[in-house]
Amino acid sequence: MTRTDNQAQAAAAGRLRQRTEALAPLVIALSAASGAGKTTVCRKAADLAASRGYSVGGILSAPRLGPAGERGLDVEDIRHGVRRPLAETVGSVDGPVIGPWRFHNSGLEWGDAVMARAVPCDLLVVDEIGPLELIYETGWTQALPALRSGGYRVGLVVVRPALVEPLLRRIEGTRMMTVTVTQSNRDRLPVDLVAQLAGG
Repeated sequence: MTRTDNQAQAAAAGRLRQRTEALAPLVIALSAASGAGKTTVCRKAADLAASRGYSVGGILSAPRLGPAGERGLDVEDIRHGVRRPLAETVGSVDGPVIGPWRFHNSGLEWGDAVMARAVPCDLLVVDEIGPLELIYETGWTQALPALRSGGYRVGLVVVRPALVEPLLRRIEGTRMMTVTVTQSNRDRLPVDLVAQLAGG
């Protein structure tokens, strides 16, 4: 084989690698302090993607206020709009306690079942992956396998800043970029994120 043949093969291999990487799913880690609007960005991106004919799967951790103003979280199946209680800040529940949140085991199990059937889809939403998944290996146990599956085009994952690196290690080999949600970018982010479904 001549040097020209070797160069041609190397060039072809490089083009194939670029094409394969371009087709590989992209995980976008949405990271910011609590209250920055990460869940709102996910919801708006999912609604926009669906309105443009893309399939959407996954879960949202949707805030709720109780009758006395107490805070809680529901887990929402983003494909069907169905919600279940996930966590409370007051009262007794039967699941783990992380920071101010007291989790319902039934909500964790239901949300995990939603994650198990979330792919295939175009846009996969995981709100959020946190200490339960990355430290205690509970919570959304099906989220990491779904992200590693490649059964989606773009994955939006809400993750706290301190857990971005542990997430990256758990989905090693997946293309990933981190976007910090701020007050100045959160209104345009849904459009920018959905543009990734069309390749940029």
